[in-house]
Amino acid sequence: MTLPDVLQALIQRLGSGGDSTLAWEQMREWPPDAIAVFEKAGWIKLAVAASTVECPGCEENCFMSVHILPAAHGRPARAYVACDQRDEMGRVNIALSRLQQWQVTESHVARWVLAALGMKGKPEQDKTGGAFKLGNLQGKKRLGFLEFDTSESVSLKASGHSLPLSEVVIFEGGHPRIDRAAILDLVDLPPVSESSDRYTPSNARREARKLDTQAMYESWRKAYRDLKKTRKDMSDVWYSQQIEKADIAHGRDAETIRKQMKK
Repeated sequence: MTLPDVLQALIQRLGSGGDSTLAWEQMREWPPDAIAVFEKAGWIKLAVAASTVECPGCEENCFMSVHILPAAHGRPARAYVACDQRDEMGRVNIALSRLQQWQVTESHVARWVLAALGMKGKPEQDKTGGAFKLGNLQGKKRLGFLEFDTSESVSLKASGHSLPLSEVVIFEGGHPRIDRAAILDLVDLPPVSESSDRYTPSNARREARKLDTQAMYESWRKAYRDLKKTRKDMSDVWYSQQIEKADIAHGRDAETIRKQMKK
């Protein structure tokens, strides 16, 4: 996995579910310097430690609740999971570093775009449509109002036109950079009329995405009920882990699935 691969994965996260939490298990295949690179850029920030983790005790790799023993009597803090699937396993020690999590949010990336383009001010989110208003940007021919939106795809928008963020962020010297020339070309495009077939209100797209998300959650609940019929005595983390392996997970982790599958 390369730094551009990580970039695309982060953009996909925003496009599929908005603000997301990234667990250590999902980041362990990243290049060694990737966390530092994206933290410095402001794309990700350290979040609250995970309360569940993939147990390394056996080949089942179940997701289990984590127990923390605080530092005491000269011993450092420790973490473990208590296996409830195999009697012989008992406690399985977990490195504290594996509990680390990071968060990528729309506002993080909106602020990065603003800074990368050298624009002043602070991104303001539209309460109706959800897009982040970045402000006016002078192109070669026009002055355009730039927005950062994830309701349909993760993109920059101006005068009714959009440009996928994945096409304008590049790596130079190991750091993400924005293709300013491509953004200025976007601003210079003639405005699209709201009566045009190309125009769709961003709040309508966002509502459509919400419906898609609810449909996904309902598919998890159905899968959970079906699994309960065939494997009655398994833990919730086991059920969520099985759903995570299916196409209906759409890349979501077991912990996210567990929180939604019983509602």
